[in-house]
Amino acid sequence: MFDVRGEMVDIFASTEKVVYRCHFNEDVLEFIERKDADTFADMGQVDSAVIWPKSQYLQDMSDIDNILVRIEAEMEDRVSEFERRGEMIEAQRLKKRVLYDIRMIKETGFVNGIENYSIYFD
Repeated sequence: MFDVRGEMVDIFASTEKVVYRCHFNEDVLEFIERKDADTFADMGQVDSAVIWPKSQYLQDMSDIDNILVRIEAEMEDRVSEFERRGEMIEAQRLKKRVLYDIRMIKETGFVNGIENYSIYFD
């Protein structure tokens, strides 16, 4: 979670009881403060911070392009099956959903329901 106020961004870490308060000057990060998540007591400044995703599903993304090609190929096969059976609405919904998921995975590395694609990531 995060909160933006002016040129200050508070990032609430999902893996620890710390808030990282990032101070900006225009588009430049000036410094990062650590704050206690419960009391906001100052815990000093840090030079950098690693922010982990809230989800526990982490993946090596080095082969992501090949994985997304395989996901799209299977989608095309399933869409063709629906179309052969005259189930055009189902084909359209599946194609729209999977293309959206592929775009989100490319942009963010994650999508709600990513477990549906676990066969490709395992």
